[in-house]
Amino acid sequence: MAVDIVILAVLILLNGFFSLSEMAIVSSRRQRLLGLLTRQQEAGKSSTGGIELAISLNQDPSRFLSAVQIGITLVGVFAGAFGGATLAAPLGEVIGEWEMLAEYGEPIAFALVVVIITYFSLIIGELVPKRVALSNPERIAIKIARPMVAVTRALSPAVTLLSYSTESVLKAYGATGQDVVEVTEEEIKHLVEEGVATGAVESVERDIVNRVLGLGDTRVGEVMR
Repeated sequence: MAVDIVILAVLILLNGFFSLSEMAIVSSRRQRLLGLLTRQQEAGKSSTGGIELAISLNQDPSRFLSAVQIGITLVGVFAGAFGGATLAAPLGEVIGEWEMLAEYGEPIAFALVVVIITYFSLIIGELVPKRVALSNPERIAIKIARPMVAVTRALSPAVTLLSYSTESVLKAYGATGQDVVEVTEEEIKHLVEEGVATGAVESVERDIVNRVLGLGDTRVGEVMR
């Protein structure tokens, strides 16, 4: 029974890795990744493969997301089936020792196993990894890029099928899934304010950015004064 619990723990941790990877790649800002790549290159470091792969996954995540969903689904199904098959029976025997529950020992045990596996899958396999990924998405994205590219390649046939099916459904609804996202002036100002709050941007630099953005609203006569 101890071995069965260890196997389930490994499966839940694997689910957590997929959730961590998904959130890290999706939440990463491409400009930050490009900035990290530039700094690595300027420092003369040749080990930039992880950053380049993370940028590639972030720019075109369709196949990566398909691989993640395949992984999460397979792990979830296998964990539920394995847990129900291996833990429900011995737990049912323990519950069956109570006279009033003897007749319902196995169904109660199966329900308990499902609830426990679901609880730990949500906490350790979903919520905690996603919170961790959001704390520093770019750094984590760089670290998981290589293994996730390997997983995507290993699941290539299934990934290709899912990606094609997804694109077909999107096209049927008139969407491509690759729409260009425009960055507005307000978003730039908001990012600068965040930078000032964290100390990454100085107040003087914020004022310069605001003045530059305000040039478009300034009349020629006012500029010439």
